[in-house]
Amino acid sequence: MNKTKLAVIAALIALPLLVGLLAYSIGQRNAVGDLTFVRVTPDQISQAMREDHFFSDYNNNILIIQGTVSSIKKNGNNLIVELKTSRPLKVACDLGNQSFSHQVSDEVTVSAIAAHAERTASAVMLHGCTVL
Repeated sequence: MNKTKLAVIAALIALPLLVGLLAYSIGQRNAVGDLTFVRVTPDQISQAMREDHFFSDYNNNILIIQGTVSSIKKNGNNLIVELKTSRPLKVACDLGNQSFSHQVSDEVTVSAIAAHAERTASAVMLHGCTVL
């Protein structure tokens, strides 16, 4: 192959990668740019998910949740902290591999992007939580 063909092939490979990286970067910046902070309780989260208005109420928000730790579990390398609710649907925060010094029955404040939440059979799973 001559140098011209190699240059064309390299450009055809590099151009979509560069466009993809640029689009990803712009999307990430804009994705969190319109988010606002909302203070909610675990009961409010549970009720909104159970009544199917969680995402319409909270989708563009960073949730600030203060609650009582009801359980601490490991799921692989991830730490899952459940917050006490008076509702049947639990609220669980996936802390990933963050350190967590609280115990069951301690008060804790966490944040999570509502759009990253997931409804499971027994809980509202908040992914990417951060302990504040």
